[in-house]
Amino acid sequence: MAVTIHDIARIAGVNSSTVSRSLNDSPLISEKTKNRIKEIAKDHNFQFNSNAQRLRKNKTDKIGIILPYKFYQKRTTQFFDIVQKYFFEKVHQIGYSAIIESIRIEEKSARLNQIFSLANSKELDALIIADYYITAEEVEILKKSQIPHVFLYYQPKVADQLDNYFQCNNFLGGYLATEYLIKNGHKKIITITINDYKYEFEQRTAGYKKALNDYGLSINEDFIFKIDITFDSGKKFVTEHLKLFQSIDALFVQTDTPLLGMVQELERNSIVIPRDLSAVGYDNQEINQLFPLRISSVDQKIELLLHNAIQYLLTKINKTEIFIDKIIKPELAVYDSVRQRI
Repeated sequence: MAVTIHDIARIAGVNSSTVSRSLNDSPLISEKTKNRIKEIAKDHNFQFNSNAQRLRKNKTDKIGIILPYKFYQKRTTQFFDIVQKYFFEKVHQIGYSAIIESIRIEEKSARLNQIFSLANSKELDALIIADYYITAEEVEILKKSQIPHVFLYYQPKVADQLDNYFQCNNFLGGYLATEYLIKNGHKKIITITINDYKYEFEQRTAGYKKALNDYGLSINEDFIFKIDITFDSGKKFVTEHLKLFQSIDALFVQTDTPLLGMVQELERNSIVIPRDLSAVGYDNQEINQLFPLRISSVDQKIELLLHNAIQYLLTKINKTEIFIDKIIKPELAVYDSVRQRI
């Protein structure tokens, strides 16, 4: 009589899912347990065909993510590092394999073909799209393919409201940063946004304006600046606007990297944060920990964003229904860059 997974589980003193995961080399199972179960299976001549198992389930146990082409070369690489980190972590926690793809942007037909191939290959159980170049045509291809999928962080360029778009509340983040500065007695607050990207930074600026308005402060369009997203662009902005920094109370910079450059260049010019100016950043990047001054910064909760997106995909894969929040509320991580003005 052939030995089954249930027999192996009984002999090993574990449940059947632990046996299945062990024989599939799941990272959720310790090496010690996997080796013991594999040894028991070998001793009983048990042949485990993972491909056959997956075919019977009509599942591959793989979730893919589409990131922008050459994302690792972009100036936003720190953001994509965080996305990758939590994508791998959350996918492996549920016993799935994580696959990263990127789509070329040069040729429209090549993009459409690649999206079509990914969506219809049957090699993935679900797909996350975190690519700001996704078009309406590509959204339609994904819809027609019926592969469970979500759009992450970047809003697709479509007119219709999508019920599978997972986003961070950038408006609230901009509001929280500005409100914190106001509550600490600051009134002359500039904001510095980013040249290349639109939606999320537009929302952060809108939040900045709403906080000023709610607290009875005038909105000065001359206090809104745009720069590149690099450390050096922050330094350059200080050298070009040194007199500005001598006439304001505080600054809200809508991403951490250029703010760190500003802090360094301001100090070189004897303007010290928070002694002379208060500052709040955005993203709460781990790199902040490497600098002598820890910047107060809006934490987007990217880990929670990935967690919720993957849980939503699981409901589609397993045909279950539970409520999952698709708009993630940021929180302000308070450190050492804001002082209270009397």
